Amino acid sequence: MRILLIDDNKPISDMYSLYFKISGHECTVANNGKEGIELILRQKFDLVLLDLLMTGFNGFSVLDELDELNKTNDLRLIVLTAMDLKPHEQAELLKRGVNHCFDKKLPLDELIKRIELVASMPIQSSSYIL
Repeated sequence: MRILLIDDNKPISDMYSLYFKISGHECTVANNGKEGIELILRQKFDLVLLDLLMTGFNGFSVLDELDELNKTNDLRLIVLTAMDLKPHEQAELLKRGVNHCFDKKLPLDELIKRIELVASMPIQSSSYIL
């Protein structure tokens, strides 16, 4: 599976990237939202993992840009966040094209299982799982 991870926390993104690769997946890391958008426009990914809390062009800005480019329907988009999302925030993310939301506190083996499950679903499938 080709994964794009958009996260500005280098130690975290390095850890996730290494674990995805060990698990047999290809992982490209974008260190900020703008870089993530550029990669989405240039390459094909099976799944995009997006952090919401980044400095500058954050995850919400990425969602805005993807919406303007009409790209949200073409992607399996997962928010991977440490934020304690409220029910209305969860619902808003789903309306904006996010397929699933996962908590960064998930054990890595459980995260892999969940993203593999999401990758096997149709792109438009939406639900909220933490």
